[in-house]
Amino acid sequence: MATASAALRAGIDPTVYVGTTAPWLDGLNARPGAGNVMIAECDESDGSFLKLDPAIAIITNIDREHLDHYGGFDGVLRAFAEFTRRAARKGCAIVCWDDPEARRVAAA
Repeated sequence: MATASAALRAGIDPTVYVGTTAPWLDGLNARPGAGNVMIAECDESDGSFLKLDPAIAIITNIDREHLDHYGGFDGVLRAFAEFTRRAARKGCAIVCWDDPEARRVAAA
């Protein structure tokens, strides 16, 4: 949500979709924008983020969550690696270098 909030404060008018309601979205979880930029907060819990085709992906951290869906942490890492590759084909993936698992995915 921080990326979308920052873009709005900077005067960019993106379409925004986030995973929960937000006060800066008037208590909603989405807003239409005027331009051709969309910022979406993706959910990896069920693999649905792999249905997206982003031009830019920002990965802030990768946690040991949703292991049941992915069959273990290696499955989580494979999913994030695929998401990163998809973004890199169209544009780029920005990865938080402070997170060791995100670094691991970026190096894959």
